[in-house]
Amino acid sequence: MRNAQRVSSGLGRHFVSPQKPQDKRKTQTVVNLPGADAKRRRLLAAMEELMTSQHQASTSKPPSPHVLPTSNQLPHSGEDVTIHDVEILDLEPEPALKPEEAQAKRRISPDKSADSLYSSWSTLIPTLINAQLTYSTQTYGKPFQNSHEVISACATL
Repeated sequence: MRNAQRVSSGLGRHFVSPQKPQDKRKTQTVVNLPGADAKRRRLLAAMEELMTSQHQASTSKPPSPHVLPTSNQLPHSGEDVTIHDVEILDLEPEPALKPEEAQAKRRISPDKSADSLYSSWSTLIPTLINAQLTYSTQTYGKPFQNSHEVISACATL
């Protein structure tokens, strides 16, 4: 039985397990999503409207960005359309930033938070130097010791 199975070439013989056949009724069931047809028709109508508006002259004024479409502007598909299906787009252009404002603001002189951070590191670093030098001299060239499994045992060592 194993000799009849497919193998791959390489360093060793890698056997491939046979595929178990799947039930076609379970894997090939057609699912109709409710509202998918209405959504497709609505999107096609919106695309058609966009395509026709591109070909028209740009003399007509753009619609106000915060006005919802009326009931006669919505495509009717025989189903109830809720107001949540309609997106409100903000079409107002953002004002262009000046090059000076676009760059990140930089501090020229340190402020109170920078002074506080500097002083806290200035007091902490001298206390760490002796401990680091002691640790380095004791452990340099020696094998790493396994730490204890119980964390509370660290205080007793």
